[in-house]
Amino acid sequence: AVGRFVYKKGFNYLIEAIAEVYKMHPNILLILGGDGDLREEWEKLAQDLTIKERVLFVGNIPRDEVICYYNLADVMIAPSIVDEGGNVDGGPVVSFESMACGKPQIVTSVLGVADFVKNGVNGYVVPQKASKAIAGAIIKLIDRPGLRRRMGRNNIRLIRSELDTESIGKKYTSFFQQALRLCKN
Repeated sequence: AVGRFVYKKGFNYLIEAIAEVYKMHPNILLILGGDGDLREEWEKLAQDLTIKERVLFVGNIPRDEVICYYNLADVMIAPSIVDEGGNVDGGPVVSFESMACGKPQIVTSVLGVADFVKNGVNGYVVPQKASKAIAGAIIKLIDRPGLRRRMGRNNIRLIRSELDTESIGKKYTSFFQQALRLCKN
């Protein structure tokens, strides 16, 4: 997972999920890229859950190195939530970037990226604040490496066919044209 260490990222739920996964898969390693005000709190959570050695806080990742981390990963997890102030992640770019690297996704239903994730096809969409659901999805992907690879290939195809610059440009152009027509009325 990669992102700012703020509540709306939901990384505390991911750390709790890793504690569950660890019971069945003690070699699990969560790499958290990013930093922020909640780092100490989340490091303490990992320590309290006795998985401190299984959660690697790598700090901010330089833009030109982030792809290396995607390629190290087996899966990308974006456990975003709607925080107490109503703030929500609009759809993290890291999800789309890691899709292009062929990584299956585990995302929450509050993300815009969830519109592109189809359960069992290219990842899993789980409810927000649901550590057990995140853990269940991770375990499925650990236990079924063939499924994990197939989902990754599906994400590469998705990026190439629907999320390339030409396709996105056409969607924006269509949106703007529609907005202009509505504004003329």
